[in-house]
Amino acid sequence: MFFLVSLVFDFLLHFPTEQTSAPELSLLFWKIVNIISTFGFKIQYVSLDGAQTNREIANLLLGTFKSDLINTMAVRNIFSFKQEPIFVIMHYSHLIKKIRNNLHKSGRLDSYKRQLKFNGHFIYWEYFVNAYMWDITHNPFPVYQKVRQDHFQLTSESKMRNSLAEDVLNKDMLHVMRYYAASLNDSDHLKSTISLLEQISILIANFRDIRPIREVGDIRLIENDKVLNWFCEWESEVLSNDQVKDKDFFLISHQTRADTCSLIIGFRELCDHRLKHSSGSIVPSRINSNIIENVFCQQRGLYNGNNTNPTCL
Repeated sequence: MFFLVSLVFDFLLHFPTEQTSAPELSLLFWKIVNIISTFGFKIQYVSLDGAQTNREIANLLLGTFKSDLINTMAVRNIFSFKQEPIFVIMHYSHLIKKIRNNLHKSGRLDSYKRQLKFNGHFIYWEYFVNAYMWDITHNPFPVYQKVRQDHFQLTSESKMRNSLAEDVLNKDMLHVMRYYAASLNDSDHLKSTISLLEQISILIANFRDIRPIREVGDIRLIENDKVLNWFCEWESEVLSNDQVKDKDFFLISHQTRADTCSLIIGFRELCDHRLKHSSGSIVPSRINSNIIENVFCQQRGLYNGNNTNPTCL
């Protein structure tokens, strides 16, 4: 657990979780909230990644954690005199990696675990690879010079790198995909892929933005809500199709859909609460767990290398 206090100081606590159940961690969470509250600090949100234990904690705090049932990510602070909310927000970088990993599993061959499909068009990983190969082979100076083979030939190690996921889903990749589609005689099959990139690139731009949000009508919050509506439309389209038996086969995983709701709804609710009750602001690029991961990676690198999971000792 990592605590940021008004950008002045921070402190880090480690807890072993491999042998610890979600109910035990949940009790520990509330114990820490109680102690910190005793010293006059306000706990406004908790940032979690999509690990199973964290997901079970979210279940305990929020109830059943399914994307079609989520309408709030607010949990009442039982140790606050005014019962002020604590918002559960899934870690942005982890979500982007999970979306990329779902895309990486989507293809037309039997070896792929998914065939993502929206509005009658498939969304295959090969479309991203084809756009990259077109860019480097048809343009003397590639339109998008940041991506490399490592972005598409993923390994267990490279799947953990935040930058590789963001690079293939940001506005630059969207720009390449549009150019690639324009070069084809029949580009209709790329419509849903481009539409998906339009949504994800908005999230990347908004949650990497260092400009503070100062009002609840900020355009970035409106854009985020539109992205969430797009994902809900995709989910509704597939789930309402009676001709589709294995509905999850055509959607990103239900965990990823739930995490998308948590990120967008939780962040919006945090902004609404903070801006309505104070004159402060919120910097989107700071609402994540990147500092925790950076500290952990630095410590892990000291013992047996960055590709291992060290023991508590």
